[in-house]
Amino acid sequence: MTKNKISNLDRTKVPETGQVEFNGFPDYQTGKLSNGIPWYGFHHDDFSVLRIDFVIPGGSWIQNRFFQAMTTARMLLEGAGGKSAFEIAENIDFLGAYADSSSGNHTITVSAYVLRNKFREMMKLFRLIMTEPDFPERELRVMMLNLKQEFIVGSQKVSMLARRKYPSLIFGEKHPYGKYPGLDDFDKISRKELTEYYDLISFADMKIYIGGYMDQELIQTLEEEMGQVDFSRVYNEVFDFPQERSNAFRHHIEKENAVQTAIMIGKDVLNRDSEDYPLLTLAVTVLGGYFGSRLMSKIREEKGLTYGIFSSVQAKPKGSYFAIQSEVIAERTQEAIDEIFSEIMRLSDEAMDQGELELVRNYSMGGIMRSFDGPFQLVDRLKLAHAYNLDAKTYYSHIVADLHKASTEDIARIVKEQLNPEKMYVLTAGAK
Repeated sequence: MTKNKISNLDRTKVPETGQVEFNGFPDYQTGKLSNGIPWYGFHHDDFSVLRIDFVIPGGSWIQNRFFQAMTTARMLLEGAGGKSAFEIAENIDFLGAYADSSSGNHTITVSAYVLRNKFREMMKLFRLIMTEPDFPERELRVMMLNLKQEFIVGSQKVSMLARRKYPSLIFGEKHPYGKYPGLDDFDKISRKELTEYYDLISFADMKIYIGGYMDQELIQTLEEEMGQVDFSRVYNEVFDFPQERSNAFRHHIEKENAVQTAIMIGKDVLNRDSEDYPLLTLAVTVLGGYFGSRLMSKIREEKGLTYGIFSSVQAKPKGSYFAIQSEVIAERTQEAIDEIFSEIMRLSDEAMDQGELELVRNYSMGGIMRSFDGPFQLVDRLKLAHAYNLDAKTYYSHIVADLHKASTEDIARIVKEQLNPEKMYVLTAGAK
């Protein structure tokens, strides 16, 4: 009997590592329907399930009231063309499909996962919900009551209070990225607000993304069910909002009897289309982007001030920001803040170990490679590039190349340039 090779492993030696290879962003199909709507597709022979996303410009950027974009998107599946929410849900279940409609800062996305042989029926339903939404008042009331209750429950959590407030320090309370609702805003949405918002949506600028088994028959079905629809409506008004940063750098939200304090620290940073963006994300990962990060090692493991702390870059098409988030023992809030700033300064002033850089580089590359694993994930990668008007092949090749060539000196430089503690906001939420 052959001895199991695993038993021969020398567990005292660290496995060898090497550079993760990237062969470039894969090719994809593209075309246009008869009505001018472009589509993009990633074919895979082994996928019998299809993913299709209809991405429509809009989102909270163009709404006049809180929740207009979100509720308009969600309500598309709650009634259309005389079909009730129950009938639509029953139809989707009968097809063995999954459907969702959601909004972001700049888009509304209607998406589905459906078997190839049920694709035509799903497209008929999608055509109905996008062109003949009913926005039934009863379903809207139930939705708003549920959202209001979630808001009330969330308001008891110091972490939620901090997350709501933090973007307003960077963008201002009148900016779409910085606005946050009050309790009474949940009572100001009616069917009228939804129909008004629906009329703002530029269907002519919609894009369609598909992942899975794609053949000519599927494209022909898409053409027959969606290519003949009049999606010519364009809304040309330009929405521009100035960034109004807070003049004060220290803020506190009082939450009586809170045993922990939520901390958010950060500032605005360069955007995704910047040459140095990959380097910034690498530095932020070193600082607090994975379980073995410097902040986790210092604040959690060494000092015992928190169960978790992490840092990230929130990239958006009209502005990006960096944030460190944690909940710490209330009595030691200032100690935690001081230690956080100490770690930022150490990253900019002291040369990091090459081994640490290689570890984080490989960790980051692993995340990138996982995000390219399969046609569904590739749809997300292409959508992301298009959101910033970037060429996907060039953009992702640039990211990988920059990660591979980044040096410890580069990390120190980008931290000095983008993560200056003197320009950072400190927001706390907890007891006085």
